Order: sequence, then structure tokens, then C-alpha cells
Amino acid sequence: MVMRGCVAVALLSFALNACTAKPVVQGPGQEIRAVSSGPAVQWQGHELREVTSLAALPTSIRQALGADNPGLGGIAEKGKPFNAGDAVVEPLPMRRFITAGHDGDTWLVAFEEGGIALTVTAVEISGGDARRGWWLSCCMTTLAEVVQQVSTAPSDATFVPKP
Repeated sequence: MVMRGCVAVALLSFALNACTAKPVVQGPGQEIRAVSSGPAVQWQGHELREVTSLAALPTSIRQALGADNPGLGGIAEKGKPFNAGDAVVEPLPMRRFITAGHDGDTWLVAFEEGGIALTVTAVEISGGDARRGWWLSCCMTTLAEVVQQVSTAPSDATFVPKP
């Protein structure tokens, strides 16, 4: 029952974001530029602007996430199918984008990871390198919810990402 509520909230949020999304501006030979939406969220001295689409992330952040990797090593766009459980279906990725926020080249990105248990991970990426990460609880859809959980996460929920 709780999972159905989480899915409903996620789908509702996705639909609302789709209605208010701004188009990604890209010309021939230009990098995709992040499209920020909503008010800024304060986090550790940064004023993060939310980006609600994986496609709107800059190339350096997409590369740090492995977003363009095929199959299991990739990451699905928000709301798209992915391997949420441990019954793996190729070529779906094992991760799915939730949201991101940035202040200059400092990013906080959250995504779901499938496996024996569905988990939510947030990583801080600065200068194209993943600096630190957090394992979070389920069912967040906004940058404000991610920041709240990261800010109150216990020390055993923090990890240093592998290069």
C-alpha cells in the first residue's frame, strides 16, 4: 500500500513537471544546457537550482553518472522503465534519475537504484567528479526533499563514490 502511494506521488510529480517544464535549448554542436525550474534550495552554502530532466544535465554531469552508458550501466530518465528489482531485464538500466540541483559546477543528483531492495542515492558532483554520496529513504521527487534527507542523514548513510 505504501509503495502504491509512492508511485502515485512520483507519477503526479512527473506529470506536473511535464506541464511546467521549459524546453532545452540546443543548437548544432552545442552542449545541452541545464534547465532550472522552481525556487532555489539552500544547501551547505550553495543556492541550488533544480533540474528535473536527465536530458537537461550538462555533458560532464551525464558522464559522471554514466547516463549515456548502454544497458545495465546506464541511467533511465525520470518516469521511464528501469530494473527496480533484482529480476534483471536487459537492456534496461539499473538506475533511474529523480532530480538534480546545481550552483555553478556543484551538483547534487538523486537517483533510484534497483536490486534486492530499491534504494535512493544522492551524489555531490563538483568539477565533474563525484565527491560524496548518501543512501536515502524512498519516495522523494523534489530537490527540496533530497536536500532535507541529505542534511539529516546519519553518518552511516554517507559514502565516498568510487572514481
